[in-house]
Amino acid sequence: MAETKTGGRVVALGNFDGVHTGHRTLLDEARRIGDEIGLPVSVWSFHDLPGPFLTPPDVRASLLKRAGADEVIYESFSRVKDLSPRRFVGEVLRDGLSAAVCVCGFNYTFGQNAAGDAGTLRALCAEVGIGCRIVPGFYRDGAAVSSSRIRALLRDGRTEEAAALLGRPYELTGPVENGRHIGRTLSAPTVNQRLPEGQCLPGNGVYATRCEIGGIRFPSVTNVGLAPTVRNDGRVTVETHILRFEGDLYGKTVTVVFGPRLRDEKRFPSEEALREAIARDAERAEAIFAEAAF
Repeated sequence: MAETKTGGRVVALGNFDGVHTGHRTLLDEARRIGDEIGLPVSVWSFHDLPGPFLTPPDVRASLLKRAGADEVIYESFSRVKDLSPRRFVGEVLRDGLSAAVCVCGFNYTFGQNAAGDAGTLRALCAEVGIGCRIVPGFYRDGAAVSSSRIRALLRDGRTEEAAALLGRPYELTGPVENGRHIGRTLSAPTVNQRLPEGQCLPGNGVYATRCEIGGIRFPSVTNVGLAPTVRNDGRVTVETHILRFEGDLYGKTVTVVFGPRLRDEKRFPSEEALREAIARDAERAEAIFAEAAF
């Protein structure tokens, strides 16, 4: 638990996986309250979200700070999961965080077996002198924006719809690891990323992407899936062919930003047919990149 700041803090509560447009509405309200009463805004969340997740803890913290939080306080879910709602408010919010006001979403649950909801939180906070602001849902296309909705879109390969809910394209960041160098034989060398275990992957298929390397953006094509033409080991991998780039990236961290899905992954009758498909994919990705479509 972080040290309490003199005078208390405004505490935003939630998992904030993805830091999507709905989350940012909540953070805007916490920031407004913090500025109004002259207190810092702290996000209290868990570092051990169960997979699949959209954002690893370090990425989530960076996004939360960009969205208005002064600090991000991560707690272990196992340490607090058995607290009753009353103990949570007393021990975590009042004693641990010196919360002056807490802000949560309309669907927030807390305490052992998720026994407390937003209404419970408001009532218990009132008993100990903590203000409580419950933020209504943020809706798009007739449904509330949520992390689970975004994960479902990604699993279906609907990356552009997921990006609209996130407020930015979905991305994967990780170091490049040594692969089997099959891409080189296809005149399309690829990078294989080591990604955090449990991170949500877009559904199997080929995507127009861009890679961010040392602050420079490169058009690219990414295959998520089994690579059935050249492999039969049943592993799902993320392999990216970076266009216009020359150099050794092994061990370096690369961010792959997902644009539209180009096609299904499929088994080709020959490596030559696969090579021709990769060339067509690269041409389409180049055109999308040139249009700055994502």
